[in-house]
Amino acid sequence: MGVIAARLEYIAGGLNQCGYWRHDWHSGSFHGKGNQVRHIDSIGIHCSATRANWMKGHSTKDKVAEIRRWHTEERGWSDIGYTYVIDRDGTVAAGRPISRTPAHAKGHNKGSIGICLLGGHGGVAGDSFLENFTPEQDKALRRLLDDLKGEYDITSVWGHNEVSSKACPCFQVEHWLHG
Repeated sequence: MGVIAARLEYIAGGLNQCGYWRHDWHSGSFHGKGNQVRHIDSIGIHCSATRANWMKGHSTKDKVAEIRRWHTEERGWSDIGYTYVIDRDGTVAAGRPISRTPAHAKGHNKGSIGICLLGGHGGVAGDSFLENFTPEQDKALRRLLDDLKGEYDITSVWGHNEVSSKACPCFQVEHWLHG
């Protein structure tokens, strides 16, 4: 059993200590190294380009459902494009199952995981992380990256702005990771 899945055994229900929804663990979203349903070696970071108060008072689950609606109804995709979504309070929720290739960066989806931070409206590629996101999101993203690196052989973590001419995720991922 992988490190991430093992954490579930100590949680009775709801969100676990890392902020993942309990149902995600049982849906087969996580698999330990050597037990992957698809090859995963990179992680792409994105932002939702929403205002800081977007859907304030709604649950993370409702916000993920709204992004899923954007992707399925407005873009015609089969599901939400991101594998994970991180809310302003640091809650991490699953999007598209990790067993399925995400749809988050054209030409870079195969072998990747897509993570979306809520926020970033009006941001630019050169912003610092905290200009558009919260300390709780910083902590949650770092923890999620560490967990995923422990479960998969991740060789690169990149921002959408590194593979496309976009501002998203409105900070320089390499600088944020090592700066």
